[in-house]
Amino acid sequence: MKLYLQYSCLVVKRFKYSRLTWVVLLALAAVQGILYSQGLSVRPSRETAMDAFGRGEYNRALDEFELLLEIYSFPLYKYYSAVCLVNMNSDPEKAIEYLDEALSYSGGTEIIPDDAWFYLGRARQLAGSFPEATIAYETFREKAGRKKARGMNVAGYLKECGELTGSLGPDKTSGRYAVAGSSDNVAEKQFPVKGEVPAAYDSLLS
Repeated sequence: MKLYLQYSCLVVKRFKYSRLTWVVLLALAAVQGILYSQGLSVRPSRETAMDAFGRGEYNRALDEFELLLEIYSFPLYKYYSAVCLVNMNSDPEKAIEYLDEALSYSGGTEIIPDDAWFYLGRARQLAGSFPEATIAYETFREKAGRKKARGMNVAGYLKECGELTGSLGPDKTSGRYAVAGSSDNVAEKQFPVKGEVPAAYDSLLS
C-alpha cells in the first residue's frame, strides 16, 4: 500500500511537471508569434510610402522609401526619396545623389518620369549649383515639353538661377532641416500611377 501511494505521488508530480512544461512552451510560442507579427507589421511597403507621399507627408514618405532602399535598391525609390527631400527644402546634396543614380541606372526605361530632371534642377538650385541647375531645367523642358515646363514654373526658376538666387545657403546644402509638408516654391507633384510601375516591383512588395 505504501509503495502504491509513493508511485501515485510520483505520477502526479510528473503530470504536474509535464503540464507546466507544456504551459511554458505554449507561452513561448505565443510570444514568438506576437513578435513575428509585429515584425511583419513594420515591414516597409511601397503602398505605405506612396500613400504618405500622395498626402504630402514627405517626412514619413521619405522614411518609408529609404527603408525600402535598404532592401531593394530600385531607381524609382531613389527618385521618390529625392522628390521628398526637394519638397521639404532639405538635404539637396542627397537629393542630387539619389536623382543622379536614378537617372543613370534606370536603364533607359520610362520607369523614371521626365520630371526627375525638374527635381534635379531644383535640388541643384537649392544646393547653389546654378549652372548645373540650369542644364537640368532645360533638359526637363526639352523632354517634357514647354506646356508642362510652364506648369512647373521652369522659366521662373531659370530666372532665379541667372540671378544666382534660390539656394538654401552653404550651411544647409546637406542634412535634414525642413519639416514635413510641401515647399511653397515647388509645384504640386503628380506621381506616376501604379500601372507605370513594372509588375516585378509589385510582386516583391505588398
